[in-house]
Amino acid sequence: MDQAALVEYITWEVMAQLNPVPGGSAAEEGRRQGAQIVPVAVSVRHIHLAQPEIDILFEPGYALYKQRDLYQPGEFAAEEVVTLVGPRLRSLGNVRVLGPVRKRTQVEISRTDAITLGLKVPVRASGQLGGAATLTLVGPQGSITLPECCIVANRHAPFRPGPGV
Repeated sequence: MDQAALVEYITWEVMAQLNPVPGGSAAEEGRRQGAQIVPVAVSVRHIHLAQPEIDILFEPGYALYKQRDLYQPGEFAAEEVVTLVGPRLRSLGNVRVLGPVRKRTQVEISRTDAITLGLKVPVRASGQLGGAATLTLVGPQGSITLPECCIVANRHAPFRPGPGV
């Protein structure tokens, strides 16, 4: 079973537990009715890096290694991870880097992560970094403190039109 099929199966089974259908599972009923599948993914804590920060954190000219593709076309989870350090020297380790390389570095964390790090982090749409929190990033080869790089991302679902839309 490939990853997409596994995610679909798990989604249907979770829905079956939440909304039982008499005489069968919600997954079976949905398949019988030709229901559209809506993939759901959660990525609470991650970082998008620009090349200047990659050069500092890993090494000059370093390229990210793809671990796996994400639902968003062209995006991937990289093998690389970094540590986030807040102003009170509290840290969160093993924060996954997402690719591809961006024009500007952006860190997305949860509200709970913000409390752990001792930060006041605004809730913003991805890419809206005006007034974002300052954070220190630590990689295997170096560290950097970046102003206006850290947000709690608004809940969002990327729209990909299907057939006939």
